Amino acid sequence: MKEKIIAELQKDSTFQMRINSEIKSSLEELYGKCGLTMTDAVNCFFQQSLNQEGMPFMMTTNNDSFNRLFTYLEKLSEIESQTQEVTRQNAMEAFMDL
Repeated sequence: MKEKIIAELQKDSTFQMRINSEIKSSLEELYGKCGLTMTDAVNCFFQQSLNQEGMPFMMTTNNDSFNRLFTYLEKLSEIESQTQEVTRQNAMEAFMDL
């Protein structure tokens, strides 16, 4: 199977995500120093994911970041099962309580 190069493929779909405005500004500034847009940076992440056939960085269960993320996802699942309309703000508050 030929390796796909994201930069060479037709752009025929969109992807949206929500992000804190301060974090977005910081990332735009950071990537801008490298000559990249946010879209370029996300495409780099996606390309590396395809190249690695997984996450482009090591994820382990032996670190605080993973444990906090796992706990966050568990809490989010509990909240979603209790209410059908959980706002992202509530989810982020649950994460910050970890």
